[in-house]
This record gives sequence, structure tokens and C-alpha cells, in this order.
Amino acid sequence: MLTELQTKKWTRLFQVYDADGNGTITQEDFELIFQNLAKFRNLEANTPQYDQLHTKYMEGWELVKKMQTKITMVKSSLRSG
Repeated sequence: MLTELQTKKWTRLFQVYDADGNGTITQEDFELIFQNLAKFRNLEANTPQYDQLHTKYMEGWELVKKMQTKITMVKSSLRSG
């Protein structure tokens, strides 16, 4: 069970990554966050810094996607077991 503070922190983290506010964290959210950060840093497309940052964000998305899959599997096994 999460404490009230932990719940607030996880909720805020979810809100940050749900960049479009649709209630689901998707690859498009990661793309949007990346685009905003690249713009803030004045990075031009197809430069080494831009490409490197984009790669890191897409690696982050892959980790989130793996976690989502594991959570779904655990929920399914709890329901059936």
C-alpha cells in the first residue's frame, strides 16, 4: 500500500509523462516531451545532439512499455488466480 505522499508523487510523475493529458502514457507523449525539450535547448533536427537526445527518450519509452506489459501480465494473473 502506498502512503499518501507516495501516491501524490506517482500521480504527479504520471501527469508529467502523460504529456497530452489523455490519461495514457504513449510513445507520442515521449515524442512530445522530446520535441518540447529539443525546442527549449534550441536543438536543430538531424544534428548529433538532437539525435542523441531523441535516442535517449525513445529508450525511455521502451522501458515504460516493458513495465506496462509486465504490469498487465501481473494484473491478469491475479485476476485468474
